[in-house]
Amino acid sequence: MKASIAVLPLFLAMCSAGGFAQAVKPSITIGTHVLTLGMPESTVLEQVGNDLTLRHLPPGSKQGDETNPPDSIWLVEEKTGNRFVLLGEVSFTAHKLSSVSRNWEIEISSAKSLFYAIDAASKSLEQEGFTNCQLSTVDRDYTVENGSISTRDVELDCGMKGTSISLSSSDAPDTVPTSASVMEWLHSK
Repeated sequence: MKASIAVLPLFLAMCSAGGFAQAVKPSITIGTHVLTLGMPESTVLEQVGNDLTLRHLPPGSKQGDETNPPDSIWLVEEKTGNRFVLLGEVSFTAHKLSSVSRNWEIEISSAKSLFYAIDAASKSLEQEGFTNCQLSTVDRDYTVENGSISTRDVELDCGMKGTSISLSSSDAPDTVPTSASVMEWLHSK
């Protein structure tokens, strides 16, 4: 009896130790801002808007097959020189953060930077326990004025969090000939 009583405090101490059977709250970091689902809209917009540029998308401007579209969507951008770089996107339903995505920076001519972006997004999934994932691919070709656009997408869907990798190429004038992106996303199910 005394032995089991003596073991109880040790067991409780082990269970409360960091990293022992504790779930990590899923998050995405944009800039220096760690964002988690359910955060108040006013808090997210104030914090992110302090050092990054927020651009509100009008209702219905986002394409997709969402059955319950968010109430408000904001692009998160950073001004570098005379251009804006899209860092990610935040969406809100009932004034709470319901979806967030982060675009990992890659250089189109650098296989190394593409690998590091995929590696960083994958490690984020793994560190938060998202290891039971479904892999899917989609290839699309579009005809546009004076040319065509071809996209290749790889999606790693781990439930409420995942990674999307895209390659787009075009022969149409006034379009970027080739672009690649790695996006980490988190949304409520």
